[in-house]
Amino acid sequence: MSSRCLSGQTLRAGLALLSLGGAWTLAQASQPPQPQYFSFEKSQSMIHENDISDIHVLISSAQSQGRESILESYWGPNFTVPMHFHKYHAEIFIVLSGHVEWTIAGQTHIEGPGDAVFIPPDTPHAVHVIGPGPAHMIFIQEPGGYENVSSYEASFTPAEKKNAKLAKQLNELADFNRVTTVR
Repeated sequence: MSSRCLSGQTLRAGLALLSLGGAWTLAQASQPPQPQYFSFEKSQSMIHENDISDIHVLISSAQSQGRESILESYWGPNFTVPMHFHKYHAEIFIVLSGHVEWTIAGQTHIEGPGDAVFIPPDTPHAVHVIGPGPAHMIFIQEPGGYENVSSYEASFTPAEKKNAKLAKQLNELADFNRVTTVR
């Protein structure tokens, strides 16, 4: 097991720091970061996740003083996220191209270019790209921190992520809660 598994208290502290930009030291934590008003393509970071080819961080949590993360991503033709909910954050998705089937709070709709969805905290939802091609999305998470949690999760190998305790901790950091029964 990796020594990076966290205790409950450390996990909560890590979540707080990750959501505020992740790079603060204790001395910096007493002063809020200055907002960054512009984000240029050449300075944007990129995240690679298993089922998502590219995620570009348009506005990071650090740039928005923890308020939101704004990301651009491409989801593959069979990309699916099972029914889940988030206790602490809201999400907005704007479809730029492709078609995506969303089920949110028991309602299912197919969204296409120009359509958007808002998912408040504690709302069960699932998503599935209905091909044949990928879906191009803008994703806004409020409060921010998606890119920090995703980067941290990427530091583990696929074998390490199969450890149930670590998987649970990563889901807690990501505020990802699977729906296993009807809520």
